[in-house]
Amino acid sequence: YLANLRAAAAYLQRGNSVEARERLSACAPELRGWEWRHASRFVDADVRILSGHRGGVTAVALTELGAAGGVTAITAGADSKLHSWSASGASVASLDLLQGRVRALDVFPGAALLAIGTEAGALHVWDPASAVPARLIHGAGAAIRAVAFDATGRWVIRCADDATLTAHDLQSDAVSVFRSDFGTGLTSLALSADSRQ
Repeated sequence: YLANLRAAAAYLQRGNSVEARERLSACAPELRGWEWRHASRFVDADVRILSGHRGGVTAVALTELGAAGGVTAITAGADSKLHSWSASGASVASLDLLQGRVRALDVFPGAALLAIGTEAGALHVWDPASAVPARLIHGAGAAIRAVAFDATGRWVIRCADDATLTAHDLQSDAVSVFRSDFGTGLTSLALSADSRQ
């Protein structure tokens, strides 16, 4: 019993919750006391199983929303649906997207907005704290692989399979398109904290 508890603690310190759970499960139930319950809290504290998509999950974004400031997960699935999840794992809101599988998500926490890029080339902006349908920013085109808000939340930048980088102004609806010289589609996007690079 003590050897299993010590091994579970060692695995937890190394971040291996799977082995820690195995060691705790090996402890005889009749011997499990406060120390076993204490250790098992740490094993399960960081694990949440979010069930709600049919098919695989294609994109995930994390943010802090609400007065409590709890971490919220936004997931997109192969079923063309988005789900917003509370820190406890409860589904807060969902949204059906009919224009293709979601491939890219980004969150602008200050305005609680989510940018959504789809395989069909659609770009949406959604308030994940509500079930209000997403605002369609761009209708169709090459598959979107990455999206990002600028530091102000005014611009959403998307990169796509057609080797374009497009910036959309959410206030004026202005669009700026940049074509890369790479000859292949762009697959990722990152902005500096001040959005200058």
